[in-house]
Amino acid sequence: MKKNDPFKTITKLINEKHPKAKAVFWAGSVHNNQATDSSDLDLVIVYESLENAYREAFIYDGWPIDAFIHDPETLNYFFEESRTGNGISGLAYMILNGLEIIKGSTFSDNIKKSAQEFLYAGPARWNQEQINKERFLITDVLDDIKNPVGRDEQTASAAWLLEALGQFYFRSQNKWCASGKSIIRYLKSDNPSLALEFTQAFEGLFHTGHPAALELLVKKILEPYGGLLWNGFRSDAPKESRKTENNILPKLIETLERTLLEPNIRQSIDQLNKLIADDFLEFGSSSKIYTKEDCINSLPNESQKKFLANDFKVKQLATNVMLVTYKTTENGVSALRSSIWKQNDNGWQMLFHQGTIIPENFKHNEKKMIIRKAISTDLKSIWAIRTAAIKAISEKYYTRSEIETWSSTPPPANFKDVITKLNWHVVEYQGEIIGCGFIDLDNLEIGGIFVDPHFQRNGVGIKILNVLEQFAKNHHLHCLYLDSTVNAESFYKVAGFNPIKKSKYKHISGTEFDCIRMTKIL
Repeated sequence: MKKNDPFKTITKLINEKHPKAKAVFWAGSVHNNQATDSSDLDLVIVYESLENAYREAFIYDGWPIDAFIHDPETLNYFFEESRTGNGISGLAYMILNGLEIIKGSTFSDNIKKSAQEFLYAGPARWNQEQINKERFLITDVLDDIKNPVGRDEQTASAAWLLEALGQFYFRSQNKWCASGKSIIRYLKSDNPSLALEFTQAFEGLFHTGHPAALELLVKKILEPYGGLLWNGFRSDAPKESRKTENNILPKLIETLERTLLEPNIRQSIDQLNKLIADDFLEFGSSSKIYTKEDCINSLPNESQKKFLANDFKVKQLATNVMLVTYKTTENGVSALRSSIWKQNDNGWQMLFHQGTIIPENFKHNEKKMIIRKAISTDLKSIWAIRTAAIKAISEKYYTRSEIETWSSTPPPANFKDVITKLNWHVVEYQGEIIGCGFIDLDNLEIGGIFVDPHFQRNGVGIKILNVLEQFAKNHHLHCLYLDSTVNAESFYKVAGFNPIKKSKYKHISGTEFDCIRMTKIL
């Protein structure tokens, strides 16, 4: 049956299923006019950001589709996995040799540049120990082929050898290799005469069972590296290749940490009780502190989250105390996380956790910020951000002693009432408060604009300021005043505020800090 035009099929597929994709590369036999009746359409589909990479196969518009869905970070991850692992370069070649379905752009150019840099770097070089190990394995299987128990085992051994010998040819020369049917294609491209000899040797064995030609081929490929190797071969296992409590524990702790990321576990009060210690504490990105009770009250009711977790590192801090650090990505937002696990009468339980959102991911998700009026329960978060922001001020503006004095002040006893009276607003992102500010309508005054240091220089401060100015306009104010710290003067100037005079801010301790009185006509 005649199939639909492949280009039209792919275009239709992308418009229907992947309209937000930033780049699409069509590769494979159909694109190269080498299609068979069973050929599929091979696609690499790249988004700006994904929760995780995936591969899917399906029938669409009469065509079998084999799609690899990535974003730039996952592509780079798999490029590096291939470079340091199996040395197979198929994904990069699909991108570089494929036809761009979406019009070329800076984004797609950068994807191709990454693929080109990956290929140019070459696979990780095999050392002599690795070469000797592969020589031994190939020699051992060749002996099985020459002296088989039966034709069935000989065929199975030869099937293994076909791929192993092809990969040895490429990897021993520090060249990219392939697997399966692609090995023959790579050989034809790299060394046509050897490819013919390779094919004939294996075909001869499969048809007749005679291994003479195959033995000659093996010797020819291994000869530059010392030839066949069996007698005298030795490969030492790493000293850490033993199961002791020291190397079982890291895997156990990683498994427990991953368990607490699973939706079904997070929704189970029984499981949370079992895995979280009674004196558990979590520090949120805004320095808000959560207890075990907070987790049990909130986690079962949260919308399901699917975390991609990697880069696990586990370290023993003390007897029965383990630290684990790792990175998560959820809904396009990445965070660095750390937990402390402690073994007690109830087994291993999480004692502490902290997560910090990675600012560069925030730039792609800043639309998820929520700016709202503060409520009394925001007190701790507001004061924690205020303290952190003051501590982050450079000493070129204020002395270390001034910064310590200013930042160490506890919140006023009536701060809960002040939050309402002065119309404090907060910026919330991923459930955490990352910025704040207030507007005193009676005195035409703006103040308290602080941003979590992890999110500074990402437009959070200006968004708070814009909301407060609009709040003032809604209440028919025509001008505003503020006292700017020395380090923030340029920020307020860009926002339209003009300096009136240099002044002093008198701290509760009696210390006076330099500031600039500024105003803006609305």
